[in-house]
Amino acid sequence: MLWLVTNQALLKFFFSVITGQLLAAVYRDYIDRLNLHGNERVMDFGSGGGTLARIVAERLLVGGGTLTCVDISERWMRLLQRRLKHFPNVRYYHLGHFSELSPSAQSQDIVLVHFVLHLIPPEERDDVMRHLAGQLIRNGRLCVREPTAQISLEEIDRHAMAAHLVQIEAAISRMPLMGETYEVVYCKPV
Repeated sequence: MLWLVTNQALLKFFFSVITGQLLAAVYRDYIDRLNLHGNERVMDFGSGGGTLARIVAERLLVGGGTLTCVDISERWMRLLQRRLKHFPNVRYYHLGHFSELSPSAQSQDIVLVHFVLHLIPPEERDDVMRHLAGQLIRNGRLCVREPTAQISLEEIDRHAMAAHLVQIEAAISRMPLMGETYEVVYCKPV
C-alpha cells in the first residue's frame, strides 16, 4: 500500500498511456471529423501520452504537414519523443508555462486542445486561449474536446470569445471511459 501512495504520479502516467491505447479508435474517429487534408501545420497543446499526436502525425506525414507537440511535463515529452521518433514531421516544445508561447506567432492552421483545458486553473484559461488563438493563421481552427462533467460549453465559449474566436461547430459525443464530451471548433476570423 505504501508503494501505491508514494508512486501515484507513476500510476497516473501508466494509466494514461494504457487508456490512450484503448481509446485510439475513438481518437481516430475524432480526427476523421476534423477533415485533415495532410498538408496542415497542427499544434497539439497538452499532448500528454501522445495517442492523439500519433494519429495526427500519421495523417500529416502523407501530405507534408507538420505537428508541433506542446506540453509542460518533461515526463510526457520524453514519452512523446520515444513514441513518435519515427515521424520526421513532428517537433516538440516543452513549456514551463503557457505564457512561453508567442502570443502572436500566427503559424498554425489548426490548434488541438484535447482534454486539457479543464486541467488549467480557471483564472488562467482566458490567457491560455488568447495565446493559442495567437498561434493560428487567419481562418485557422482551434479544436477543443473536453469532458462535459469538468467544464461547461458556456465556459469554453466565454474563453474563446475573449480570444476573439468564432464558434463554427459544436457537438456532444460519448466516449468509452470518459463519458460525454464537448467537441467544439472555433475559427480565427479574417
